[in-house]
Amino acid sequence: MVPDDYVVMTIDIPDSVPVYSGSAMEAKAPAGMHPVWKARSAIISQENNVILFPEASRFGARIVAVEPFRFDPRLTGRILQQVWKPALSLERQS
Repeated sequence: MVPDDYVVMTIDIPDSVPVYSGSAMEAKAPAGMHPVWKARSAIISQENNVILFPEASRFGARIVAVEPFRFDPRLTGRILQQVWKPALSLERQS
């Protein structure tokens, strides 16, 4: 049920590229077309997401590494499957 093709990418952003902070909504605004935005994660409030706009002027970055991402098996193990199976069977009956 959990996709097995997620990856983690390490990206190098040169110091010369400006990084702006704000919400994801601000980053989407046409007037805010900056190359890199740092926005607080909606899922983990102590973390940030980095939103890249390669079409923006002054953008520059390079991919340093790509690695497979695997969810902790405790999140996808028997306990979670026991919770999901009843929910899935209810969806199929509707």
